[in-house]
Amino acid sequence: MNILITSIGSLTSKEIINDLKVKGHFVLGIDAKFVKNSLVDKFFSCPLAKNENEYISFILNACKIEGIECIIPLSTSEVKAISNNLELFSRNNIKVKTSSLEYIDLCQDKSRFYDFCKCNHIETPDYFLCRSSKDIKKFYDKIHKRKKQACIKPRFGEGSRGFRIIRNQSLDDLLSTKSSIEISLDELLKTCGEQNFKILGMEYLSGEEYSVDILAKDGKVLQIAIRTRDTVMDGFSHKATFVENNLISSVCVRLVEKLNLNGLVGFQFKENELGTPIILECNPRVQGGIFFARKAGIDFIDSYLELCNDKAVSNKSYELISVER
Repeated sequence: MNILITSIGSLTSKEIINDLKVKGHFVLGIDAKFVKNSLVDKFFSCPLAKNENEYISFILNACKIEGIECIIPLSTSEVKAISNNLELFSRNNIKVKTSSLEYIDLCQDKSRFYDFCKCNHIETPDYFLCRSSKDIKKFYDKIHKRKKQACIKPRFGEGSRGFRIIRNQSLDDLLSTKSSIEISLDELLKTCGEQNFKILGMEYLSGEEYSVDILAKDGKVLQIAIRTRDTVMDGFSHKATFVENNLISSVCVRLVEKLNLNGLVGFQFKENELGTPIILECNPRVQGGIFFARKAGIDFIDSYLELCNDKAVSNKSYELISVER
């Protein structure tokens, strides 16, 4: 097939491109920045996806020039732009599977996503949408009284950008670390000052962390693989162990159905102090460690191409093994 992959400057793209090339596919890569990537057959520098009309016009033209049959979008902003134009691509015989724009927006908004989970009786961390320094202090005090830790993250965002654990550090702690995702309450309040903002205050879960990769069709899970995030650097898994977990599986199946998810999507979970996995977020796109599953027996990218070509996709089991990037 002739396949277009977006955001080829990302770490996610490299293993996917290499695998597609080994299988004999023609790969056109695009990115908003110039990327020197010898793996792709051809590269185009594209407009930013936030400029939707310009971006979609560019992609459509590139697909026509290169005879592209299928698109694999890797970033959320590109998934959103493409999702809003699915009929246009369909009319031009270009195949791509994404969830609806309505539910992509909901998943991106962490506060609304947690509200949605609560309405559907799915446990979340304690959380509060903070709009001022007073809100942050109030939420911190509430969590602290329960003898739990608090953290913050942007209401909208991807990966670990903007994530901070609120923890009072000693001078020795400060001087002995190269960098940290921790911040003291005083420093955080001073940084926020009198500004108005929307930051999600959350209970910090310190237990085992899980990533779940899923291929879905119209709200039904076709394939699923659960892995622990054993070694994480800059928000990306570099070592993982595949596991089975009935609670995680059941929550994912329910959310895929309720959100009517479609294509390649992912979920993040983390255990609370009782060892119970709690939902952290839903990523309505390809996740960074999806290629790990191929080593365990599930080739999600190959299955995605089969789904795009209206072929039957069978549910597959995976080996419970440890893998590294």
